[in-house]
Formats: sequence, C-alpha cells, structure tokens
Amino acid sequence: MIKSNPDGETPKIDPSAYIDDTAVVIGNVEVGPDVFVGPRAILRADETGSAITIAAGSNIQDLVVAHAHAATSVAIGENVSLAHSCVVHGPCDIGEGSFVGFGSVIHNATLGKRVFVRHLAVVENAAVPDARKIHSGKVVGSDEEAGALPGIDDADKALAEKVLKANAELLEGYRG
Repeated sequence: MIKSNPDGETPKIDPSAYIDDTAVVIGNVEVGPDVFVGPRAILRADETGSAITIAAGSNIQDLVVAHAHAATSVAIGENVSLAHSCVVHGPCDIGEGSFVGFGSVIHNATLGKRVFVRHLAVVENAAVPDARKIHSGKVVGSDEEAGALPGIDDADKALAEKVLKANAELLEGYRG
C-alpha cells in the first residue's frame, strides 16, 4: 500500500525499485533506484516534518519497520541491507554499505559507512564510526561505547556482499 500522509505528502518511488504488494509506504518517503522493499515492510513518514530516504541499491527486507518521528528523518545510504524484522526509528542515519541484522533496533543513532550490526542488537543515542561491528545482542548506548567497538572482518564483509547480491537478484526476478 502506498499512500499520502495527513499533510498530503506522497511517496516518491524510482521506477526501478521493487515494492512488494504487502509493504506499506506512507508519506514523505523517497525510494531510490534499484531498491528492494520486501513483504510486510513498513516505511512511515507520516508525522509533520518527517522524512525517509532510501538510496540506490539498498534492500529493506520482510517485516522491517522504518519510522520517522515528527521533524526527524531516517536516511538509509546506498547499498544498505536492513534484515528481517529490524526497526530503524528516526532520527537515524545509516551509512553506505552497512548491514543491520535480524531484529536489531537502531534509534536516535548514526551508523557510519560499512557498519555491521549482528542480530538482536540495539544502538541508541550513539554515533558508530565507519567499519565497526556490533555483536549479536549487544546494546550500544553512547558515543564512547560506539568508539570502542571492534572493526569488521572479512567474514562480515563477505556476508554483507552476499546479502546485497541475493537481494539484487530478487529485485531483477520480480521486475522480470
């Protein structure tokens, strides 16, 4: 379902993007080229002054929720993977090439480029530097904790690339 918000703002979706029929996209949402939005994903920029932007090549998988509070935004960089059932709540910026794992929550946070968030992690009120890894179940709640995170490794990079490739292939298949 694609619909306007109460302020009359309508999503802008690049023609090369795929939005599953069961996904919900409301309001001031901009979906860039070659973006995959999976089943039951919810992208809501329905409060006054809110916005969501999703840059080229990103994938928003099944049951992901992205919501921007009034006067805030959610910005998803290029080639980002938001895995099944994660929640991204504005204000929030996720840098190019980042991966957010199953069931993780990102709120009032900034993830640098190529940040790898494993499953069921929470990042809130923190700015995570580029190329850092957040282990499954970890809670990161400050800039100090974010700065102490380990760097990503080759296995993380390989998984992120594998997920991007799989979702790009799905995108091609659905576009026919």
